[in-house]
Amino acid sequence: MQRILTARQQGEQPPPRAPAPGRPQHGPHLPSAGDIQAIKSFLAKCWSLDISTKEYAYLKGTVLFNPDLPGLQCTQYIEGLQREAQQALKEHVRLVHRGPSLER
Repeated sequence: MQRILTARQQGEQPPPRAPAPGRPQHGPHLPSAGDIQAIKSFLAKCWSLDISTKEYAYLKGTVLFNPDLPGLQCTQYIEGLQREAQQALKEHVRLVHRGPSLER
């Protein structure tokens, strides 16, 4: 992703990728300038949050452990993992920011 962003930023095309073995070669799908700008804007917003590595990991866990996905097996287990990630995030934020619990 970094190569795509910097290549388009400088007005260059990113180097072509070799096709995967056994797959026919099609024209490369390059993101539009608007797509790249949207990604750069999103990344800038994320970086401006200035979250720690732990906060990022816990946030990622709350998103990845989503029991509401259709066709998912073991939903109770996944829901438990999501709750654990949410609780760990709450505890981390409480300790780092020394504020009251985020429980409602």
